Amino acid sequence: MITRNSIIENGYGVNIGECRNIKITENKISNNTYGLNLVYYGPYLICNNTISNNACGIRFAEACSNATVQGNNITQNAVGIALLIFPNAGDIVTSGIGNVVFGNLFINNTKQATREKSSYNYPPTTRMGIDIVAWDNGTIGNYWDDYAGIDADNDEIGDTTYIIDEDNKDYYPLMTQNIKEPVTTSTSPPTSSPSPSAGLTPEQAPATVLIAVAIAAITFSISGLVYFKKRQKGQ
Repeated sequence: MITRNSIIENGYGVNIGECRNIKITENKISNNTYGLNLVYYGPYLICNNTISNNACGIRFAEACSNATVQGNNITQNAVGIALLIFPNAGDIVTSGIGNVVFGNLFINNTKQATREKSSYNYPPTTRMGIDIVAWDNGTIGNYWDDYAGIDADNDEIGDTTYIIDEDNKDYYPLMTQNIKEPVTTSTSPPTSSPSPSAGLTPEQAPATVLIAVAIAAITFSISGLVYFKKRQKGQ
């Protein structure tokens, strides 16, 4: 876990790659070239950070997968979030999947989100943006300060899609900065408790219980024998 730090004036504020179950929360990340650079594997949880005044707030780089970016204040960056692509046979990216960005505030960024072209050439694998990043969780998206849609039914979700580009869209843009959905606290889904199964062998009684029962039985037998002898003597 990386938490409650001030990360200021670096090339990479936080550079995470080839890691699993990393949580980055409650940091102030500012005045870096890249605030956060996410590469390979995951899952990563990026939540409740203030990411401001960077050349790029967050970059999804090579094969970044299963990153959740939620509840962050992404403000006054040249680019809020960048998706790294490779200029070989068109706009492509290596095979990162399962990333989701929702419940964040995008305010006063020069560009809210964009594609960033790499100087490297990689074989094409996946078209940019298809199953790479989802910009909502199916219920809520993000607050974009340049969103111009309306909310006719007053449910605080915009009635039209926020379009980043043809492959990247927020289908549930927020109309207010007051985000009501709770922030995720775990990098992985909770595991359910195992339920009893038929046909299992009954659990054996612990040895300490058996010993206690045996001692009690012996004590009872001795007490009975003493009582019997006293009674015979009294007769």
